[in-house]
Amino acid sequence: MSHSGEGVGDPQPLTKQEILCFKNSLADSIRDQHWYTILTAATASAHAGAEAVPLIYEIASEDFKGRQGDEVDREVVRIQRRIKESLLKGSVLFGIPAALDSVFSLLPLLRNDARSNPNRSDSGFFQRKGQTIDSVTERGMDQLGVIYRHNLTSILEEKMGSEMEDLKCLTLNINYGWILSENSVLDLPSTELVILSALVPQNVRSEILWHLRGCRRVGWNDREIESVRSTCLSVAKRLACRTNKVPSLDQVSEDSNE
Repeated sequence: MSHSGEGVGDPQPLTKQEILCFKNSLADSIRDQHWYTILTAATASAHAGAEAVPLIYEIASEDFKGRQGDEVDREVVRIQRRIKESLLKGSVLFGIPAALDSVFSLLPLLRNDARSNPNRSDSGFFQRKGQTIDSVTERGMDQLGVIYRHNLTSILEEKMGSEMEDLKCLTLNINYGWILSENSVLDLPSTELVILSALVPQNVRSEILWHLRGCRRVGWNDREIESVRSTCLSVAKRLACRTNKVPSLDQVSEDSNE
């Protein structure tokens, strides 16, 4: 496949064959369960979710076409929820408009599937029902502690400081407390892959370093992490995103707050 490289451009929409190539470039150990959440986050972050995410869902669910039964229906719903949760968690990094743009293209496919197979309808599912910001703040801080460990205090006190308390509240209480630490659909290791995938097209050095390191800290090995980084880098380049600030895995340090 050809990549348009860095810079602003008007690339052609991704094809199904290209998506399959990106899927196959991921490490075997994460491909089956995570390829579609990784590519959902990366393409939405690159503002190509409206075209790509429906294709991603079609590929992820095509093994279940023509098959019947409760187990099949549960697996299709699981795929739907994991894609939708990837967009929700990814929206923390790439914004609500990109998430909505993707969802608005995806929902007609899900509704059409539900018309033929009513047990595959996920209408009304809301795993955060009954939760409040106060009730999830501790959960968010616990997850931050797993990802950032000894780096967390310095990042909060030195990098963030006290000049933008509203942004700090949004980051800690809403983004981590309410959204990123809800792990019933995407667990913590899965969430870190989604975060990394969403960050690469954003071309943000420090944040990518934090979550390359975070992926290590939640249990992914370097071969798995590098396959996600390099695949999402290829996605970003193909979709004409700037990638000049994307660091390599060997630039990650346990001691630096970058």
